[in-house]
Amino acid sequence: MSVGGLIVQFLSNRSAGLCESITGGVLSNEGASSSGSLVRRSVLRRLVFWAAAFVSVSLFTTACLAKSEDKTVKPVVYTSFGVLESITKSIAGDKLTVRSIVPQGGSVHEYEPKPIDVKDLANAKMLIVNGLHLEDEWLDKVLVDFKGVKVTASKGIALILIAEDRSSGTPNPHAWVSPKDGAIYAKNITEFLSELDPKNKAYYQEHGGALEKRLQSLSEEFEKSIAKIPAAYRALVTCEGAFSYVAQAGGLEERYLWPVNSENAETSKKVGELVDFVKGRKLPYVFCEYGVNTKFIEQVIHDSGGIAKLGGLFYVDGLVDKDGHAITYEQAIEQNIKVISETLGSSR
Repeated sequence: MSVGGLIVQFLSNRSAGLCESITGGVLSNEGASSSGSLVRRSVLRRLVFWAAAFVSVSLFTTACLAKSEDKTVKPVVYTSFGVLESITKSIAGDKLTVRSIVPQGGSVHEYEPKPIDVKDLANAKMLIVNGLHLEDEWLDKVLVDFKGVKVTASKGIALILIAEDRSSGTPNPHAWVSPKDGAIYAKNITEFLSELDPKNKAYYQEHGGALEKRLQSLSEEFEKSIAKIPAAYRALVTCEGAFSYVAQAGGLEERYLWPVNSENAETSKKVGELVDFVKGRKLPYVFCEYGVNTKFIEQVIHDSGGIAKLGGLFYVDGLVDKDGHAITYEQAIEQNIKVISETLGSSR
C-alpha cells in the first residue's frame, strides 16, 4: 500500500472510531427508530466523520512539522586545514557541522583545490583560515561562490618574522604549534562561533574556555621543564622552521633546514651549517616532522659523526602519523611538547 493510502486508512479508522463513539451515545438516548430519526442519524454521522477527519489531519500535520523542526540542518563551518578543524570541533561539539578544505594528512602548503571545494564552500556560513600567508597559494581559487564570513584564527598573535630564504621578512605562519599561541586560536574561534550562532554562545564559551586553559597550562609546564635543561642543550634542530613560536616560548635556540615547507637548492648548504652546529654544541638529538622526507636530517646525523640521533617526529599542519593514525590538535601538541621535553631533558 502507498504512503498516501496508509494515511487515508489511518484517518478513516480514527474518524470511524470517533464517529461510532459519539453517535452510539446519541442513538442510545433517542430510543425508537423512525424515518425522521434515520435522516438525522445519517446527517449526524457525516458531520462527526468530517469533524474527526479534520482533527486527525491537524494532529498528523502538527506531528510532521515537529519532527521536521527536530531535524533542522546545522550551520556548516569550513576551516582551511586539519588543525583548525580539530580546534573548532573541540569547541563546537555537536552544535555545528565542521569540515576542512585540506583533508587530514594533506599539506596546507601544497594543496591543489578541487571543483568540489568550490561547491562545498558555497553552502558554508563561515570559513576559518590561519592567515599569515599560509593559504595564499590556493585560497582565492575556492572562494568563487563563497558568500559566508571569512575569519582569521591567528588574530592577535605576536608575530615572529622569517629571517632568511625567499620568505624573509614575512610572518612565520606556524603559530598554532606553540600551546601558548594555540590558546589564542581557541579564544578567537570561540568568539567567531559565538557570533555565528548566538543561541549556543554559552556552550561555545564553556568548551572554548576550557580548551584555552588546558593549552595555557601545557605551555607553562613546558616552559618549566625546559628551564631545568642546561643552557648548552637548549637547542631545537628540525627539518622545517615551524617551531619558532615553541622555541621562543621555551627559550630554545632554533635551527632548521628550510624556513617553510620547501626543500630548495640551499638544502645542501643548510645541512653543512647544521652539522657544524650539532658538533659545536654536542647536541644528542635532532628532529623532523611527520609527512616530511627525513633524508636530509639523516644526512646531518651521519655527517656529525653520530653525535646526534633522531629524537622524534613532530606534528605540524597534519594530524596524522606515519601509520595513518589521526589524533586531535590538543593530543598533537601534547605529544610534541613531551618529545621535546623528554629528549632534551635526558641530555643533562
